[in-house]
Amino acid sequence: MDVILEALVELIVQVLFEVVLESGLHGLERALETRAGRAIAKTLITVGAGFGFGVAWGVHVANTGQRYTPRSVWVSVGLAVVGAALAVYARRDSEWDSRFARVPVMLRWPSSRLAGLALLNVALAVGIYVGFNA
Repeated sequence: MDVILEALVELIVQVLFEVVLESGLHGLERALETRAGRAIAKTLITVGAGFGFGVAWGVHVANTGQRYTPRSVWVSVGLAVVGAALAVYARRDSEWDSRFARVPVMLRWPSSRLAGLALLNVALAVGIYVGFNA
């Protein structure tokens, strides 16, 4: 009798999970069709990946026996400042894109990409610091 009850409860939970998952995926699909939805998803992935890798690196550095804040925190902070400054400059400079017209597309850095670089490095710095002090 217990097996039948457990199977019934598990079936109900799995059906509810599938309904919720399916609804969530449809909502995500609709959100990613918009420009704002793609920007939010890209930002969340950037911050999540940067923080995750930062934590892993911070734990690695802590396991080496280092006592002081890793230099990689300060390198990431510096890169974030440079990226943010360049993003602001590129956004305000109307000729930014035309100056790099001969540069291959993969190497062109519009203001949005520079802002993403800054955000990634902030997430890395925070992650390294958290992982190092965990």
